[in-house]
Amino acid sequence: MAESNPVNTLIGRSLAGAFAGAIFGSLAHVIFFWERPPAGEIKLPWTGAMIGALLVGILSVVVGGRELPNWFRHLAVGFLAGVVIGVLAGAFAFAPLMAALELGDDTLFYGKALAVYQQIGIALGAPIGGIVGLLVGVAMWLHKREPA
Repeated sequence: MAESNPVNTLIGRSLAGAFAGAIFGSLAHVIFFWERPPAGEIKLPWTGAMIGALLVGILSVVVGGRELPNWFRHLAVGFLAGVVIGVLAGAFAFAPLMAALELGDDTLFYGKALAVYQQIGIALGAPIGGIVGLLVGVAMWLHKREPA
């Protein structure tokens, strides 16, 4: 890697990883563990952001400076894209469909059913999307591989 880019330095990788981990950690905290704060209080999702920043920051310092082989790049991009698409599909396609099928015309409990199915959709969509994305990454690598 070229050291002229400030992100490729040890400090740059750790800061970039901590920032990305804080964003993803706070989103994960809000999606999976958020409960409405009591009336008159403000409760921020700081624990998810802190844990995400520490984990991804340490990971970026340890493995951020390594050059990935070309086949591994295809697998990593396919897996990460699959996880993101699976989470989005689980939250915004699976959840409304299942809530509408379960409740029908009942709109009183639609919000609660939607929230439950969003958590289920995210929890199932991430691994399923990751597996499908990994398979797509393998197919991309096999398709782009030059014949021997």
